[in-house]
Amino acid sequence: MANEAYLSSSQQAALRALDRLGEAPLAPQTASALAEDLGLTKDAAFRALQNLEHAGFAERLGAGWRLAPRLARISERLRADLHGIHRTYLDIDGEEEEST
Repeated sequence: MANEAYLSSSQQAALRALDRLGEAPLAPQTASALAEDLGLTKDAAFRALQNLEHAGFAERLGAGWRLAPRLARISERLRADLHGIHRTYLDIDGEEEEST
């Protein structure tokens, strides 16, 4: 667990908002709804969403916000890397190494 002395409440709010948006990735959610769900002020929720948008993790759609495609690209790279690790270490292709 991280030392709480180094945590930023505004960054934690943005991460909580990101996590909440991820529960329904394509369904836009308003800042007001996120604020209520996360126990934040509407201003704090809006700032968190603005920061997520600036970083490319959320996008505004009408009156709401949803996850941005950047997260899908990150997820796809992670999936590909994990697949490579599995292929290397777990021999998922069924190929057995020949013993000499």
